[in-house]
Amino acid sequence: MATLPRLVNAFFPNFVDLAGGQANCMWTGADQGDAGLGPFDAIVAPTQALSVAGLFAGVNQNRSLITATASTGPYSTVSDQVVFFVRSESSTGQLAIPAPVDSIFLSDGVTVDLENGLVASWWSSVQGVLGDSYGNPWTNLSSGRRRKIRLARS
Repeated sequence: MATLPRLVNAFFPNFVDLAGGQANCMWTGADQGDAGLGPFDAIVAPTQALSVAGLFAGVNQNRSLITATASTGPYSTVSDQVVFFVRSESSTGQLAIPAPVDSIFLSDGVTVDLENGLVASWWSSVQGVLGDSYGNPWTNLSSGRRRKIRLARS
């Protein structure tokens, strides 16, 4: 039998800028333990009955509304992002946040000041909650940089 694909518990923060642009990120949680499917449990057996593929897992994501409003700044669109490069004991990763505040950057406007108080507070929170897809916590913040991404137009 083949090894099953790895499934991860994730957090999807959703953002909106003043122009109405939206972005979301996917960050894996340090807690990679199993959780029940709740009301979706009843659909597992009937769904498996319709398929010859093995239904090996189900992911039950929940939505929690957070009230915050967009503001202005030099990098105020969701196509502007800050990307943090992180490591755990077994993985490397990137954590992105759209429309970053300009005060976290050094004078070049691109490189993140890892000594900045906002960055340090965020990093402390990351270490308590997020991790790689194996459940190892992120233990090293090596750098951060601003990037501009191209958004698809519909």
